[in-house]
Amino acid sequence: MPFSEPVLVVDDDIVFSTVATSVLQALGVTTVLTAHDGEEGIEAVRKAKEPIGLIILDLNMPKLDGLAFMRAISLTGFKGQIIVSSGESGKIVQTAQNMGRMLGIDILGALKKPIDMGEMSAMLERRSKQSVIAKSEKKQDEITHVTDDMLVPFYQPQYRTLDRSLSGAESLTRIDLGSGRFMAPMGFFQDISHSRRASVAALAVIKKVFTDISRWQARGLTPDIAINLDASVLEDGEVVSALLTLTKDFGISPESLVLELTETALPKDMSRLLETLARLGMAGFGLSLDDYGTGGSNFEMLRLCPFTELKIDMSIIQAMEHDPLSKQFVATTVNFAQSLNLRLVAEGIETEAQFEAVREQGIDIVQGYLFNKALPQDKFAGLLDESLNLRAAG
Repeated sequence: MPFSEPVLVVDDDIVFSTVATSVLQALGVTTVLTAHDGEEGIEAVRKAKEPIGLIILDLNMPKLDGLAFMRAISLTGFKGQIIVSSGESGKIVQTAQNMGRMLGIDILGALKKPIDMGEMSAMLERRSKQSVIAKSEKKQDEITHVTDDMLVPFYQPQYRTLDRSLSGAESLTRIDLGSGRFMAPMGFFQDISHSRRASVAALAVIKKVFTDISRWQARGLTPDIAINLDASVLEDGEVVSALLTLTKDFGISPESLVLELTETALPKDMSRLLETLARLGMAGFGLSLDDYGTGGSNFEMLRLCPFTELKIDMSIIQAMEHDPLSKQFVATTVNFAQSLNLRLVAEGIETEAQFEAVREQGIDIVQGYLFNKALPQDKFAGLLDESLNLRAAG
């Protein structure tokens, strides 16, 4: 796997640096630099001929330790990512990552010592995919006007942990740039949140999702589809009426749909949201609380609203491998959800180890790059056909 950006290993253990260099080169990294303490690391970043794309950082070092290094590097305008690789306890490593993120550093994750080639390979793959997404999002600044025609649904496949069979997908909006190019619309929806434009755009995408579902159903394909919506959109009573009308017009059962709320803070008018969700629940829609485990409002939303599903945030899922607290949080959430008859979805699965961890915990549904990226409707339809053929053969 080619990796053209320089990688810097900052570690006072010469043996670790040597092994890490060999592993990185074996995985396709063309330029590997090393530094034996934080001060050397800062100097290496400043003097690098090409911008450092990734730093593998030890925490416990002489002169300038990894924590001080992160604070210093945050002041230099460093644009790359950091992987924390340390023999310290999981809690210390997690705290260091949290500190780095608070400083505005892009923390890619953590690696245990001794270095494992499989884990390092997964990290580099994640870095490469995130770089592609970041470049795509950067192009968004060049777009001055996004029309409803430019908003198209892609589908992130979801799989059952029981047998890895395809269960459905999460609908994700992309902006069609033309010439077969698409990009994630992160900034677009943030800019229009809590406005009438947000409701209009959401309904435009939903109509396209329903068109795709109708096309699949005509071929005997009946996946469960989750639709991502900002909670501000569901505060709009007209959206609810439109949703109910659209399900009838397209002949789609609300029971096959899940509406995912992506709000991380309590809505402006909580009573209106509760009214909306109650009405949607009575109509048969599934209701999912997205990004569960992040944000202080999560529990309050869960306590007040009639959710049928919890979607555990990918940061918690990916931390389970090395962070006992995250693992215990997931275990507690599973027991909690089962007692309330809530379905559980884990997002961001990128490695077999992560999949095994959530499967062992009893989580129902998973999604992530280990299985598939978000796909345009025709390619997702191909997956549905394969799934149907497999069931028929079985």
